[in-house]
Amino acid sequence: MKSESQERCFALADMCQVLGCFVVTPTMSVTDALYSGNLVDDIACILEELDVPDAPSIVSELKLHMAETVVSEDADTFFHRVRKDYTHLYTNPQFSASTLFQSRFLGYEEGARGLQIALADTVQNLKAFYLKRGFTSTFVPALRVDHMAVELSFLQALHTNEGVALRDGDQAVAQEIAATIEEFMSEYLGKWGVPFFEEMAREAEEEIYRLVGRLGVSFMKL
Repeated sequence: MKSESQERCFALADMCQVLGCFVVTPTMSVTDALYSGNLVDDIACILEELDVPDAPSIVSELKLHMAETVVSEDADTFFHRVRKDYTHLYTNPQFSASTLFQSRFLGYEEGARGLQIALADTVQNLKAFYLKRGFTSTFVPALRVDHMAVELSFLQALHTNEGVALRDGDQAVAQEIAATIEEFMSEYLGKWGVPFFEEMAREAEEEIYRLVGRLGVSFMKL
């Protein structure tokens, strides 16, 4: 199993972190970073390092949208608009456009309730997969192990550790982590990553989530 370069590993980890910001309830610190342009610049640098094919178009549209937003509304209004679209997509108690859980997204939970969900194969297998690699989710309150944010957090940790191993010259560890990444993508995140972000882009009512969706699709196809 061939490892990435350490720079690319860290860029992949950074993109996991960026995407992860939009699959939990958006915070004002995230929308403020978009509003100021700092996060837009960070995304542009990450995409350049990763050589994402659709990067110029995504960055150009993101910069234009944020430039227009800064002129037309204040940061607080922008924050509430982004938060409202997150609710529309994932947490509306009446009807959400999509779901943040792998088992539910892939239809494995149809008809399941309560303990049945907790004992579902995907959830139990992911718990075992994380445990074997010493990964513990840091989300408080705790999120289900098949939540997109948790899966992205795990992938971020793997890419970071691979980059550190390469920086330290430990090829054996780097190759072992690269194999784990391949297995994780094949068995878990890779099964729903692209359609999840395609649905985000398709169902979003705000341009930010449409662009994050496109960004996620391009990232998952790397």
